[in-house]
Amino acid sequence: MNDSSSEQKKKPGFLLQSHRKTVESSKGMSSAVLLGSSFAFAMGLFALIGHRWDEKHDSEPWGGLVGVSLGLLYGAYEVWKVVRVVAPDSSTSGKGGAEDPPSPPKGP
Repeated sequence: MNDSSSEQKKKPGFLLQSHRKTVESSKGMSSAVLLGSSFAFAMGLFALIGHRWDEKHDSEPWGGLVGVSLGLLYGAYEVWKVVRVVAPDSSTSGKGGAEDPPSPPKGP
């Protein structure tokens, strides 16, 4: 067995660091699952509504096409909401970049 790995596990913060890594990775996965499922639900719901409209009004395929289009729009809106929350806002730096460049060193 490797002695360095056993020494690493004996450190007090090892479990806490391991737990933090697990939680951070599961947050990304849960937001991806939520994003995908909400997009699929919106597509299915609006397509079903469009299909029912077609059956009732004998307007095939227009209700289905409108339903799928509305589902795509709503799904894109849901993606935009999640990306807006997850992605860092570049407008807060004032320069449009993610980080400010380092300041030059001062002379003697």
